[in-house]
Amino acid sequence: MPPDHHGKSSVVEMIATCKGREIAQEYIALNRKELQETSVAVMFGILLCDIGQYDKAQTYFEILLRNPGLEDIAYIQSGLGLAYALKGQHTKALELYECAYELMMSSRHPRVKESASVLHNIANVYRVRAQYDRALQYYDRSLKIREQHFPADHQHVALSLTNIGKTYENKAEYERALAYYERSLKIREKRLPADHPHIASSLNNIAGIYTQKGQYDRALEYYKRSLNITQKSLPADHPDTATCLSNIGNAHNNKAEYDRALEYYERSLKIREKRLPADHPDIASSFNNIAGIYYRKGEYDPSLEYYERSLKTREKRLPADHPDIASSLNDIAGIYYQKGEYDRALEYYKRSLSIREKRLPADHPDTASSLNNIAGIYTQKGEYDRALQYYERSVRIREKSLPPDHPDIATCLSNIGNAYNNKADYDRALKYNERSLSIREKRLPADHPDIASSLNDIAGIYYEKAEYDRALQYYERSLEIREKRWPADHPDIASSLNNIAGIYYQKGEYDRALEYYKRSLKIREKRLPADHPHIASSLNNIAGIYYRKADYDRALQYNERSLSIREKRLPADHPHIASSLNNIAGIYYRKADYDRALEYNERSLSIREKRLPADHPDIASSVNDIAGIYYRKGEYDRALEYYKRSLKIREKRLPADHPDIASSLNNIAGIYTQKDEYDPALEYYEKSLKVREKSLPADHPHIASSLNNIVGIYTQKGEYDRALEYYKRSLNITQKSLPADHHIVTYLTRKPHQLIHSV
Repeated sequence: MPPDHHGKSSVVEMIATCKGREIAQEYIALNRKELQETSVAVMFGILLCDIGQYDKAQTYFEILLRNPGLEDIAYIQSGLGLAYALKGQHTKALELYECAYELMMSSRHPRVKESASVLHNIANVYRVRAQYDRALQYYDRSLKIREQHFPADHQHVALSLTNIGKTYENKAEYERALAYYERSLKIREKRLPADHPHIASSLNNIAGIYTQKGQYDRALEYYKRSLNITQKSLPADHPDTATCLSNIGNAHNNKAEYDRALEYYERSLKIREKRLPADHPDIASSFNNIAGIYYRKGEYDPSLEYYERSLKTREKRLPADHPDIASSLNDIAGIYYQKGEYDRALEYYKRSLSIREKRLPADHPDTASSLNNIAGIYTQKGEYDRALQYYERSVRIREKSLPPDHPDIATCLSNIGNAYNNKADYDRALKYNERSLSIREKRLPADHPDIASSLNDIAGIYYEKAEYDRALQYYERSLEIREKRWPADHPDIASSLNNIAGIYYQKGEYDRALEYYKRSLKIREKRLPADHPHIASSLNNIAGIYYRKADYDRALQYNERSLSIREKRLPADHPHIASSLNNIAGIYYRKADYDRALEYNERSLSIREKRLPADHPDIASSVNDIAGIYYRKGEYDRALEYYKRSLKIREKRLPADHPDIASSLNNIAGIYTQKDEYDPALEYYEKSLKVREKSLPADHPHIASSLNNIVGIYTQKGEYDRALEYYKRSLNITQKSLPADHHIVTYLTRKPHQLIHSV
């Protein structure tokens, strides 16, 4: 019998309207066959949960528990547990579920059959808490009971199979997940009408697996089948239709088809705003999805607006420390990260982490994600050791809670590798990135985009080690995967072309580099908004080629276009604007317009000093560039002052054998050379050489450069035998590491005649 509604008017006010009665009756009719043991009164509370009225559901069940009448107390406790679970209060939910289970099993005749639902709910909580092995134990117990008490093709069995599939999906065991989803679908297709919503749900789940495997076209096929069923069986504006549209939007998002994704997300939002309360969690999710599209398109202001609307919706409906609020804070932090507002981003990331550490198990993957994101901020701030601490905490959590070959662990290892790359610890960087690649190659399809990313990261390390042929080999493997998996104009293909261009740039093959940079730009201009930051980066890279070809006017033109985009799309003090100013300064430097070069370098330094820590490596670079201008102006004492400031920062923030420290030592030596102070010049050149020999491969061009500088000093001192000795070492390295027609090889090959003549 239904409960006494006295005192419940605030909870059940929706039932007072015709529309409310219609919704309730429709829901109960739809679920009555599947929840045969559940009373209408309890089912109504579950309906409140399903429409996002978690607080009202909690109040309703609490009142019902105090005045149960003839209602089943175990079911009421289970319903109340569901309300707490949906509010993110997992400990309380587990407590209530366990009470319900004990009540069922301690009766004179244990209610084993009914207990399967409670065990299933307990498993759901453990799955949300990322305690996947424990969740599987409960799901398996529930499934075993259902298989004993229901026909093999019963819908309860299908539901158990579905959630076991979801757990394996969370564990990244995609083949096992797919097997369970397909078993569930088979039951549903056998027992339900062809257009039943549960069949659509199974198709959605299978699509999700293909998404995880990077098979986006196949995923899209299943999502569209799901939508087709949903549109046939439900009203056009049913919330389930909105979910299908959102999933199709996700598929287009993964394919970088942002405009189509946005179209589906907006259709989904329109339905949800029409059919659901204004503060329903699904509306918050729609805002979040739309924000993500604007983020991908580099339109950070509208993205921030939608993320904030999502957060506002969640804060209205959920407890202040709900995990979904942590997710919103995390997303907003990501926008500030892209805008270069690192301190603000860090504030939001830490707020998100605080909630997750409070509400989730200590080894939850979301906590690991927060630590990972904070590490990314410290990386941008040049605090590489601090970044490593957070990355390592993140990987420890994931290694504790996930299988050792889980793709999320591969991501953590990749991040640690990149942190070591930033510290110029290339061998350790390579070790971590190779471990990451090994996991991905084991767990993912051979042409998965994440494998392409690993190959790309390894290529980047070989690039830094100046092993350009090896780097090129990895970049081309990465490109091959991307060209196989993506449309020809996908942004990831543009990134690969850009990276390959960088190799040809370093090899001095400027025409070939220019060809790849322009192909990359063409894709970006086709697929991205005209003022997207990635287009600015492409323009900047093309400018670099013209700079190397001494075509300074064209270089200036491209750099100014790049700067114009960045000034339009980014905050005035964004680090990328500082980089553009720095590049323009370099052109004026080459044109011997030292005053204008100094003006741009000082503007760049001003931004960096405002936005970055005082000892950030980028500030050291700006100070170094200004020193170079004073050097060219013949103001050697002032140049020396700036070079030493730069060195001081680098020695404080970077490992003792970092290549940038070698560069600073080299520059200081150059000043002493100009001042005819050859002994201190030789001392600094030798210190620079020592650093480079320690941190770089034995045949790196920078080592050849150091040897060549020492040649110059011994030549000036008249010690020609020693000069010739260093010269031969320099030439030997250069001939090994650079093409025979490279301008440096040509120069050094001609140089020995001067030395031999001097001897």
